[in-house]
Amino acid sequence: MIRWLFLPGAASNAPRPGRGGRSVVRLLTVLTVCSLILSACAVPTGTPQATAAPGETAPAQPGDVPTRTPFPTRKPPAGTRTPTLDPSAQPTGPAQATDEPGQVGQVTLSFGGALNVRRGPGLGYDIVAAFETGKTAQARGRDGAGEWLQVEVPNSPGVFGWVYGKASILVISGDVMSLPEAAFNEAVPAYVRNCTSHQLALRPGEIILEALRQQPANRKQVNPGFYEVVDLTLGEKSVTTLSVTEGAELTLTTDGSGTNYVCPR
Repeated sequence: MIRWLFLPGAASNAPRPGRGGRSVVRLLTVLTVCSLILSACAVPTGTPQATAAPGETAPAQPGDVPTRTPFPTRKPPAGTRTPTLDPSAQPTGPAQATDEPGQVGQVTLSFGGALNVRRGPGLGYDIVAAFETGKTAQARGRDGAGEWLQVEVPNSPGVFGWVYGKASILVISGDVMSLPEAAFNEAVPAYVRNCTSHQLALRPGEIILEALRQQPANRKQVNPGFYEVVDLTLGEKSVTTLSVTEGAELTLTTDGSGTNYVCPR
């Protein structure tokens, strides 16, 4: 209810406004109240600046360029070592292959005469081939002492044998001990037994085989190879030729006179 206010000093007996005047006054009062309400709800003309609370990100403002939020970096577990590259271990260019004699692992053999190639590094191995005079070869390996050298067998690609590196007819170019040490099997021993009553010998090597009655001196271990059998009792008369291989057990049953014998078991 709206109370009527009167200015101080106004006469108390002043005439009150009529019904029409009171309607106008009420209308003006309503308009005034609405104007005040609209003024309170008006949007400010300036652009408000938003502020961020501590620990938060301020909202984007008009005209700002949007940026990507990076993914969080995962840290390695404690105690994990980060691998690093050693610059000295990186290749600086393609490797240059060379066949010059004298370099590490490059050993050339020149044969000044015929030389046997054996199955293993020693005279107890079978002869598998031979190098002819004037031939050359590349050594592929060595034994522990560097006395025997592993080479490819002549005319047999991919097959390897051994030559004696101390042979006087062999010329070596390069450092033998720079070669890798090659593996090999043990040799299988071979034996020759004399079953005659004469003293026999094998050449080369002058391996003497005593008569049967003097056993066990009538049986000797020999290296693989070719031997001439001579009868020492008959003045070194030639009897026969033997071909000995690894693991062989050969018997001689004929002397220089042609007499035949039977070997006891």
